[in-house]
Parts: sequence; C-alpha cells; structure tokens
Amino acid sequence: MALQSKLFRGDAKLEAALVSDSAHIVQGAIGSHVSKIQQALNELDGAGLNPDENYGPATASAVLAYKQKRNIINRSYQTRADNIVGKMTMAALDAEMREKERKTEPGPDTDAITATLKKDHPASFAVTQRVAAPTFTIPKAVRPPVIFSPNKQFRFNEFKPEADFHDLLFEVKKGGRVFWIGAAVPKRITDFSRAQMYFTPSTVKPGPNGVPIVLADDKDYQAFTGGWATRMRNFIPMMGVQAAAAEKPVTLLITFMKATAFSALNDDNVFKDRPVQTLNVVMNAIKRHVGAAPFSSVIDKLGVSSFSSGVTPMKLCIGALAPSGLVKEVFNFDGPFLAAHRKELTHVPKGVVSRIFTQHQLSPPPPGWVNLLPDHFRFVTETFGQLQPENIMHQRIGKMMYHQALANSIV
Repeated sequence: MALQSKLFRGDAKLEAALVSDSAHIVQGAIGSHVSKIQQALNELDGAGLNPDENYGPATASAVLAYKQKRNIINRSYQTRADNIVGKMTMAALDAEMREKERKTEPGPDTDAITATLKKDHPASFAVTQRVAAPTFTIPKAVRPPVIFSPNKQFRFNEFKPEADFHDLLFEVKKGGRVFWIGAAVPKRITDFSRAQMYFTPSTVKPGPNGVPIVLADDKDYQAFTGGWATRMRNFIPMMGVQAAAAEKPVTLLITFMKATAFSALNDDNVFKDRPVQTLNVVMNAIKRHVGAAPFSSVIDKLGVSSFSSGVTPMKLCIGALAPSGLVKEVFNFDGPFLAAHRKELTHVPKGVVSRIFTQHQLSPPPPGWVNLLPDHFRFVTETFGQLQPENIMHQRIGKMMYHQALANSIV
C-alpha cells in the first residue's frame, strides 16, 4: 500500500507513517514532510497553519481537531483521538487530498482547461509590486468601513493603500476559446482555498449623440491588445492592492470579458462551461507561479463583486456557480445608479451575504443596503476626471470602496 495523492506520494517519511507504528509523526518533528501535513490541514480543514516544517503546538492542535471531526480513534487501545499522525490519520489525509486533487483534473470526456501566465505579454507585469505599472497611478481608497447606511455627519477619509502583491495575467483556454483572467496575489499568502473575484464594467459605454464609447474592442480580446492591455488590465493593480492591503489579505481574481458576454451566459462568457473547474485551474496556476505548495487546490469560499455595469455578468456568474455553493458573499458597488438596473439587492442563493453600496437612496434601507450621500465623501479629493457630482460619486463608490468592504468579509 502506498500514498496516492500528489502532495504525499513519494515522501519517505509519510510513506513510512502509513504502514509503520514506529514511524508515527509526533509533536516536535521537523522537516518538509511536516510542511505537507500542515498544507493538507489548511486545504481540508482551513486550519490556517504556517507551513513552516515545525510540528509545534498549533499543528498538534490542528491534527487533533482533524481527527476529532472524523472520529479517527484506534479502538484497540484508545478511547479518544490524539494529536499524532499515525497509520489511520495518514490514510485519511491521503484519501481526502486525492479526492480534492481529482476534482481539479479534467475528466476523460472533457477537453482540458489550461491557464497560462503571460509573462511575455505587453499587458503582463508578472511581478511582485507595491505600486502599479509606471503608466498607471493607483487611486486612493476610503475608510472607515460601513455595513449600514451612515448618518449625515459621517465622513470617509481617503488614504493610499500599500501592499506587496503579485500582479498576474492569465490566458485561459477551453472549448476552443480564449479567455483572460487577472490576479492580484498578496505576498506570502498560503490559503488558496478562498478567493475574491471582481467583474470589470462593460467596455462599451453610452456616448454623445448616441455614439457609443468603446474602451476596449472585442476584436482585440483574443490577443488582449488595444484597450484591453492599456486600460482594462489596470483593474488588477487598482482593486488588487485594496485586497492585498486588507486586514485579511485574499487572492483577487479579475475577470475580463467581451461586451457580448454581458447579455447572457453565452459562449463568450468564461463561466458558461465548467465554472468551478475553471476557477480551480486558475488558482493552481497562480500557486505554481508564486511558489506555493505543488499539490492541487480546490476553492471552497468565493466572494464576488462588481461596479456599475459589471454587475450584470456578476449576476450571471452567481447563477452559474449556484449549484456548487461556492459563493458566500456578494458586493454590488452602485449598480442601481444605472437606469437599466433594478433598485434592489442582488439576488443570491439562501445563506449568501448580499451587500450594496450606492448613491440610490432607499428609505428605509433593507438589510445589506448602504445608502451613501455626497457629504460622506466631503474629505475625498479623487474625481477620476468626472465633472458631474453624481458621476464623481459613482466612480468613488466603484473604485475606492473595495478595501472597506473587505474589512467585514466572511470569505
């Protein structure tokens, strides 16, 4: 009998722990085999361990909790679980990790999903950075956080969010199509079982005299050139630094989709086909780049957010992911400002937290609805080149409030 999971198999000390009582792994052990156990406990139980190769008190407590949840007890001489990784525990960890890895692998009856980091692409920085690309200035963010409609005397303060993060751009291929997903990954992050995902607004906006303004042309999407490279990809550092600077840093995925993908869950929408598997493939590609553990991850907690017209594809994604139970919270940044959008909370499956930050006033506001007034932003100077007060506020809500929303995230 040998270990089967990619994480464990071939490790001599773990293989020995599977078959030999004398090879049990106990508190005080040190080495790479301990790190793998810590990584598995993070993946399977969300233990939050630092994979430091040291079987200390925190790891021992996590092992005990793991065994208690699964009633792993050797009835021949025990009446309760202990904090030792022996034959039964090793077998259980290996079986669960193998099952998690299996869920990320393409089945025999499907085409493969690939996610390739585009290091040599003009729009890819593929670096760990505290600031964005030299051609783009990251706007400030606001605080303190709000979860209820603040009173008229409340004031936001603007500040410059700072954090080290990997700024990445991935080309995702599946079903003969190309899609693009950005990622902002906080430095030293170890938990890849949770993520946030941000949907960018539409690349086509109403213009004067009925002529639309095209920020990024669909014809340039396949190669990610034109406005996609020079304008839309800036959402990665803009929103990513706010996520990385949060009290509980989290990997942020940025979805880039053609304007045609906004109307329906069609072939141009990355989440039409195998949405959960696609996210897992991207997360594992991220792990390979940032040098995290080499075994496969499975996301089990996801928050989704968007601003303005990006709320439409966000809702399509929520529907596509609903059967998985993956989405745990939703942030809507001023979607009701748009005339075509319904003035109501984003519809979500039961148990999902839904919150909306908007200048569209409801009285009384329902739970999760945060009414915002111009005076709340009196001390904020960012205008984003807008002239009309309502447009200035729309941009501030969408581009400066993500950090404060994450302060109360459950993901």
